[in-house]
Amino acid sequence: MQALQEIEPVFPAEEFRHETPLPRTKFNISMEKKIERLWYESRQHGWSFGRFVTAILEVLTILHHRNKLDQFDRAPRKSLRRRAALS
Repeated sequence: MQALQEIEPVFPAEEFRHETPLPRTKFNISMEKKIERLWYESRQHGWSFGRFVTAILEVLTILHHRNKLDQFDRAPRKSLRRRAALS
């Protein structure tokens, strides 16, 4: 005697929705082109893809943290200027 097993779909058709892609801005397109150009140049210098990705992620991490520091530095300056303008 064989046992019948029912297979249920993991993603029923009603619940699975196609996501629309985000609009590509000029900034995103230019950054993609710049990163691609950097990849071609680094490949000419003998870099592996892993080394290239590591370098790019290091730069992006530093920029991200630098932007956070800039935001913290700017906040007190704005309030000091406003106080001086009000008095």
